[in-house]
Amino acid sequence: MLLVPNWAPTYRFISIDPGTETLGVAMWVVDLESKRAMIENVFTLKASRSNTYVPATAMNYGDRYARLNAHYNSLCHIFHFFMPNNVVSESPYM
Repeated sequence: MLLVPNWAPTYRFISIDPGTETLGVAMWVVDLESKRAMIENVFTLKASRSNTYVPATAMNYGDRYARLNAHYNSLCHIFHFFMPNNVVSESPYM
């Protein structure tokens, strides 16, 4: 069951289409009074091009681990900035 806060005018969530190299992200805001959903931002993250990708990590633990670590760090920054009420991931995607 989805718990909607009664103290906030909006409900914010992030939907993610996961991948080890490319990760799709959509940031949504729902106005709880009008019940209108708006996409605030949509973008794709490329792990190997991220500023949180560390080549030394890839050399020590493998490229897949380094890419997933880069996605983890990027998503932590996104969650901290956007402060979503919920996160939706691929299965089911939206």
